[in-house]
Amino acid sequence: RVVGQLYWIMRHRGIDIVHTHGFSDALLGRVLARLAGVPVVVSSLHNTLVWKHRFQLLLDRLTSPLADAIIAVSHAVARFAEERERIGRDRLRVIYPGRDLKHFSPRGDVALGAMKRSLGLHPQGLVVGGG
Repeated sequence: RVVGQLYWIMRHRGIDIVHTHGFSDALLGRVLARLAGVPVVVSSLHNTLVWKHRFQLLLDRLTSPLADAIIAVSHAVARFAEERERIGRDRLRVIYPGRDLKHFSPRGDVALGAMKRSLGLHPQGLVVGGG
């Protein structure tokens, strides 16, 4: 039922781009988007997925030509896709995930030191975080 609904949405709502991010959604998204006439299909690869079974690799190989581009988050992921999934280098693009660090700049040494103390950390200690 959900597959039919996705197809209907893609076909009748004027969807211009389908961007997939995982094995299952890439497999389904690529096929449905092409059947529905979506003009641009892009898939992102986030890791090397060494756990994939041969059958999954085969399905990726068969459906990856349906994508206009495959985005890899690193050169290592791109190499894996090229070697194991046999995706042509001309179709792979490496785009590193990132953050604009100016949005995370400290509000001043005094405020940062106070924040660290409130968390029980040494005021001069290095703090690294992610999101």
